[in-house]
Amino acid sequence: MKRAVIGIISVALLAVIAAFGVRGCQRRADEMRAALDSLQVANRADSVFTNDSVAQMLARYYDRPLHFWATPNDRLRAHYLLGRCYADMGESPQAIAEYHRAIECADTTSTDCDLRTLRAVYGQMANVFHQQNLPLEEIEAQKKYNHFSLELHDTIYAIQGYASLIRPYYLLGDTDKVLSISNEAELMNLQRGDTIHAARVNVTAAFIYLQRKELVLAKNKIDFIRKYASFYDSYGNLQPGREMFYYTLGLYFENTQQLDSAEHYYRRLLLAQEYEAAYRGLLSFFERQNNADSIGKYARLFADANDVMHDEMRTDAVNLANKNFKYTRHQQEAKEQEAKAKQRAYYIIALLLVIACLVTFIYHQVQQGKKQKITLALIKEQYQHAKEDFLILQKDKLLMEKKYQHIKSKTSYYSSEIVNKVTDSVFGISQEASSKDLNMLYDLFITTFEDFRSFAENKGGLTEHEWDVCIYVDLGFRDKEIALLMGLKPQRVYRLKIQLNKRLFHEEDVVTFAKNLRKVLHPAKES
Repeated sequence: MKRAVIGIISVALLAVIAAFGVRGCQRRADEMRAALDSLQVANRADSVFTNDSVAQMLARYYDRPLHFWATPNDRLRAHYLLGRCYADMGESPQAIAEYHRAIECADTTSTDCDLRTLRAVYGQMANVFHQQNLPLEEIEAQKKYNHFSLELHDTIYAIQGYASLIRPYYLLGDTDKVLSISNEAELMNLQRGDTIHAARVNVTAAFIYLQRKELVLAKNKIDFIRKYASFYDSYGNLQPGREMFYYTLGLYFENTQQLDSAEHYYRRLLLAQEYEAAYRGLLSFFERQNNADSIGKYARLFADANDVMHDEMRTDAVNLANKNFKYTRHQQEAKEQEAKAKQRAYYIIALLLVIACLVTFIYHQVQQGKKQKITLALIKEQYQHAKEDFLILQKDKLLMEKKYQHIKSKTSYYSSEIVNKVTDSVFGISQEASSKDLNMLYDLFITTFEDFRSFAENKGGLTEHEWDVCIYVDLGFRDKEIALLMGLKPQRVYRLKIQLNKRLFHEEDVVTFAKNLRKVLHPAKES
């Protein structure tokens, strides 16, 4: 009887302990799902992610083996959101890797599979592939996006996704496929009564028809676009971002011998700062008029604009190669850190084994009554040496981790969205950077380069203009480009650089300023 009571009490205690354990795990699971939901809400609100720590924590949590509270949909969402973080941070290779992991987590055979998130994964993959100029990969991802849009009976997204195939096929030079997609997308939009999008999908088609000299078809497309696409503002001008349609109009009127109208639209491109297209059009216009002086003038301008465009393309290619290189470098550094950590662990284990053998040897010597050759003081000294070696290894590990984090912060600065945005605005790839963008760039710079901020403060501090010059010189901008960003004259920028070189580095000229600045900002690279 007594044993039975003890058994019952033991079982009850085990049940209570198990209940508390399950309750704790359930509470943790609820907290993680709340964090996942919060991150997804931020993503749907088009928030720009600048940190991946929360997303990484969620991905690690849901990837745990034998995780009873994690569903395939949770894992899908966690890796998708981590990919979105990487995409916003400019880490395209990492983003694609996470998108692939998200796809692997999805259970498409299940009736409750989160098809909307899965569709979003493929849509984001298509965008990244487009940015990296990978049209074949973009097509495959976009087709998957369209497939899941149809699975969700989402007609609008399916039509828009189908029309998005125009851009990769145009990059591949498959103009017949572009025209086929454009005509089908126009018909699908018209069947829905959406004349705006029906007109907009014809922009590339109109240009292709002009290149093929099929002027009747080109005119039909152009008239449809001008009437229904809502490209024009209340003053009759093309909206920002739509100005290249002026070139299509100019090309049409040139081919139909309406040269005054063609010249008008080509010159509208000049006002929109689309110089390469404007000079190409005006060169063709004056060639038709056999105007030798103007042909010579616009031939030179067109060549210069072409050079600028190719320089920008080379810059884009370098930036893309840089991102891929940084990703490979990050992986290499992570492997090196892991190898060093293992090596330190081996040293510590070996050291502990040596100490254990030493202690065992001394113990047996005492037990057997042999004369002691190793004194207690020696043992303590050896133990102290071992302890000091262990502390040195720990300190080395902390220093390596600190150095790695420092390098990582500088790497993420140059690949950050705001640096890319300001750089794109300088080279005319995107719209002009706002004062808010430049303030964000300043905040990120002084946060990343704290050592330089201390260095400048020790020299008496910098004015707002002097800070801006340091930031833009570090990014490799020329005086003219810096002057445009700061709203100053190039001569003023030149004087500011002389002033900075004298105050910070005690040198009188401007030639050595950029090199001196890099020595302080990147001491490891310059040494």
